[in-house]
Amino acid sequence: MWFNVFIAFGFKFYVQWRKLLFNYEDYMNSLIIIGCGWLGSQVAADFIEKKYRVFGTTTTKNKLPELQARGVIPILMKIHQGKELSLPDTEAVLIALPPGRGRKRGEYPAKIKALANGLKSKSSQIIMCSSTSVYKGMHGCVEESDAESNINNENVILAAEGELLTQVEDAVILRLGGLIGKERHPFKYLIGRKSIKNGDAPVNLVYGEDVSAAVEILVNNNIRKQVYNLVSTDHPSRKNYYTRVAEQKELDAPEFETGGSKCKLVTSAKFIDHFGHEFKNL
Repeated sequence: MWFNVFIAFGFKFYVQWRKLLFNYEDYMNSLIIIGCGWLGSQVAADFIEKKYRVFGTTTTKNKLPELQARGVIPILMKIHQGKELSLPDTEAVLIALPPGRGRKRGEYPAKIKALANGLKSKSSQIIMCSSTSVYKGMHGCVEESDAESNINNENVILAAEGELLTQVEDAVILRLGGLIGKERHPFKYLIGRKSIKNGDAPVNLVYGEDVSAAVEILVNNNIRKQVYNLVSTDHPSRKNYYTRVAEQKELDAPEFETGGSKCKLVTSAKFIDHFGHEFKNL
């Protein structure tokens, strides 16, 4: 194994990788992040700052040195049904794999099923980042009990949740609102657009740093077998919110049609009640 690492990435990378892997005395706890995209990378940075040993997976060989440079112990891994996962033992595992679009989205439950099969024998705390899109089509204030994780659900996100919970019964599901933060904002898809429906609908967004803080709370308390919504308690209308953002960024504001005031408003009351966390205002 060590020889293959040496040949693939060179002596310098190999030495740094070994140093990260075996420098135990500086780290108290460890975490694997499966999927080091925008969110996974933010969580990794926050946990490394708090002296966690953080492993991070990627499907791209070229990204290994980039992860290592950030202090993450990189793991090249592709998830396939029936293929055994080779992962180190850690206190916690965070699944931060986006469902993707198009055909890839339809394959998401099978990918989570294969991943769950590889994790079920571990004693680690398992946390999955899901989405408030599980409440699609609902109206009014919605909470966790309004959508049930089920492998047979037509909603691929709920089906994926079900695949994980079928094999890892004590996993934690985090249903995240639309992610915003540094270098990420849904506004970029709306710049200058016109006649956008449901301008009066409430927004359901959450800062990446709130998600990272929530993961830390769950890991520190070894919370298991729960489902939580993570959404800011601030819910301005789409029209008001995106108009304000356009003014702040000095860009063309999108134009919204009226309607949608009864669209879903996702509440994080359960998480706040359990842990007293204060979400950032939008």
